[in-house]
Amino acid sequence: MAPFVILLILFLGPALACNKSNVPDEVIAPDDLSGKDFRFESLEGMDLSGKNLQNADFTGADLREANFSGADLTGAVLDMAYLRGADFSGAKLDDKWQQMIELLVTGDGANKDYSHLDMSDAELIHVNLSGANLEYANLDRSNLFNAKIVGADLSHASAVGTTFSFAKLNNANLIGADTQKAHFDNATLTGAKVTSEQLKTANLRCTRMPDGTVYKENECQSTTPSP
Repeated sequence: MAPFVILLILFLGPALACNKSNVPDEVIAPDDLSGKDFRFESLEGMDLSGKNLQNADFTGADLREANFSGADLTGAVLDMAYLRGADFSGAKLDDKWQQMIELLVTGDGANKDYSHLDMSDAELIHVNLSGANLEYANLDRSNLFNAKIVGADLSHASAVGTTFSFAKLNNANLIGADTQKAHFDNATLTGAKVTSEQLKTANLRCTRMPDGTVYKENECQSTTPSP
């Protein structure tokens, strides 16, 4: 598959879910929806408050503005789910999601501490993590498309297969981070602390490198990443 097509899929993941019809009201009417399969469905704006959603699978689902207040989501799968603007007040969540829910809902994690946190398989497009502490965090396979990660500490983080496409990583610290198969296409790494050995294992295309040069500039689709 062409790199541009892959990039388009990563960017449009939530939008693809939006294009599907909303789940009918009668499907979510029961109070007990434990174990239900909502993978890649759109439940945008739906009211799931107070429901039993234990072990429900919301992988890749569009859950924007949905109401989960007071719901039981223990064991629920929220991998790559788009949660911007959703209400999780009083909801029961597994530790991984409980610690990340504010970031996933608001998109603002600037200057906050996420060190050692499991943030794998999370939909984090457009989030602001500038100045955040991500030391030893697990970001494997997470989608940080167009995220602002300026000056963040990602030292010793695991970012295997993570998408940093179009992200701003100016002056970020990636020393000791595992960036195998991470995607840095069209990303900005100006001033970032990262070794050439780390970048050899990552996917680079139209990437603004730490020294300010653009790697594979001839493969830029339109404009080059800003310094």
